[in-house]
Amino acid sequence: MARSEVRRARIRWIDLLKPSEAELVALGQEFHFHPLDLADCKKQGQRPKVERYGTYAFLVFIVPVFNRATREIEAGEIDVFIGPDYVVTVGEEKLPPLGAFRRQFSPDGQSPEPIAETSVSLLHAMIERLIVSLYPMLDHLSLDIRTAEKKMFSGQEKHLLGEIALLRRNITDFRRIVQTHKNTLKRLVDVLELNGIAGAKENVQPFERTIDRTKEIWDLLESYRESIDTVYETNESLISYKLNDIMRTFTTMSVMIFFMTLIATLFAVRARGTPLLNTPFAFWTLLILVAVSGLAARQFFKKRRLLE
Repeated sequence: MARSEVRRARIRWIDLLKPSEAELVALGQEFHFHPLDLADCKKQGQRPKVERYGTYAFLVFIVPVFNRATREIEAGEIDVFIGPDYVVTVGEEKLPPLGAFRRQFSPDGQSPEPIAETSVSLLHAMIERLIVSLYPMLDHLSLDIRTAEKKMFSGQEKHLLGEIALLRRNITDFRRIVQTHKNTLKRLVDVLELNGIAGAKENVQPFERTIDRTKEIWDLLESYRESIDTVYETNESLISYKLNDIMRTFTTMSVMIFFMTLIATLFAVRARGTPLLNTPFAFWTLLILVAVSGLAARQFFKKRRLLE
């Protein structure tokens, strides 16, 4: 386990990364946390929630995380205990935005203004940093959609199938993760106010601004979903059109070859009265007839606009 503790003014921020069961038990004894909350810290991939207790509140917050190795958006979880003068965070993996935030929050950190004066303002600053960190991911998704649109009309339709599928999956996963942010944060504000934790009322407006950010992110994801669905449908239409065009060409060629084969087969029958059977240059005459029949069939299909 990696445990780090930062003190600033009257606030403690304790951060635990991959704690063992014994370490969670010790944490519970130190702060008198409920055993069910400690059990939740050992499980990953659970639903977001806010629980209220007499002296503290417990938050499970899920944020999208971009996996550079797989190029997929995954769910990153952070469990938070907040009391009158402390914030305890527990996670299974490092969230880069919180790493940079920790360096600023430390007493010797370079920050133009105080980051937090109460545990509630500290928690808000952490959540705000996590929400703001989603915007570069959104910009990357927007750029990928525009790139797919450009490639779509450059003859790379088949190669785009996998790329579009990945984009649709990432946008779907992104939406699934962030769709609970608004309600979770509203519930958190209510719980903090009910518990009377110092700084709860003063941070109602900052939390509301953060909630507005979640609405903006949701609206952007909705527009991205519509855009990538349009790209997918257009790409499918282009592929279908090209396949139909290829099938039409092959069908026309097969009919042309059928007429040519029919003529060659008729003259191959060695029956009495078969034309050109014993005439000089019979082979070359037959070859010319086969070619003429093929050209005639081609001209017929061209006039019917079946062959462009």
